[in-house]
Amino acid sequence: ITPSPRAQELAGRYHMDPRTVEVVLAESDEIVGGIPGFLLCMKQGTLLPNAGVDASNAPPGCIVPLPVDPNASAVRIKDEIAHRCHANIGVIIADSRTHAMRLGCSGVAIGCAGITSVIDDRGRCDLFGRKLEVTKRAVADNIASAAELVMGEADECTPAAIVRGLGMPIGDLVGVDTIAADECLFMGVFRNNRT
Repeated sequence: ITPSPRAQELAGRYHMDPRTVEVVLAESDEIVGGIPGFLLCMKQGTLLPNAGVDASNAPPGCIVPLPVDPNASAVRIKDEIAHRCHANIGVIIADSRTHAMRLGCSGVAIGCAGITSVIDDRGRCDLFGRKLEVTKRAVADNIASAAELVMGEADECTPAAIVRGLGMPIGDLVGVDTIAADECLFMGVFRNNRT
């Protein structure tokens, strides 16, 4: 990997390896900022550090990008399990992410097949009879976080988890629901306050 002048400049500003920055640039749709060691990137409608490029659990001198098409990966796994095991399942491709103003990381769905990724609870009533106006549950993200407790982040060597008993219908759904940057609270505040 030969770092470009832009990669060299960002690497100096954010104290990163220029070769890593070059890969992050290639994987990103947009760089929106950064802190020492990390670039904050937009990639396929998602805000994430270093465009998902990670050296964790990669051999020395290597880094690992996210799958090119996580939804297609989920469909291939779902279809292969159906073929080999005659089981109709949902598949979530997960990664770990940090969240604004929170310490630590949790699982998040980056690809999904067979189940809905979000359940819309708008119109349902709360305990006091008020109708929910905004609430949508991130089902696939919640499942990914629960699975990450079993799979781990370090040397556990547990690449998958089986989650049973959710009572969710299995079908032909594909994809993780996202919103546009201008509809996102975090991105809206960030973009409106840029100088």
